[in-house]
Amino acid sequence: METTAREFNQKFSQILAAAARGETVTVTKNGTPVARVVSITENDVPPFPTGPMGALSFPTSACLISAMTRSRKC
Repeated sequence: METTAREFNQKFSQILAAAARGETVTVTKNGTPVARVVSITENDVPPFPTGPMGALSFPTSACLISAMTRSRKC
């Protein structure tokens, strides 16, 4: 399936539902593909949140403990 950026914005929930059913949706802007919406499986989702570069997006437990006790900075 292919959609324009404007249509994607207007029909986001329907397009998301189509992707959840297994369809691949290509989003175009001025005729150029800019994004692809695909369904994911449980194996595709990391077991913990990550930041944009793959690093942990939350402090480690040692940092949490020190932040709670304010004993030192991480």
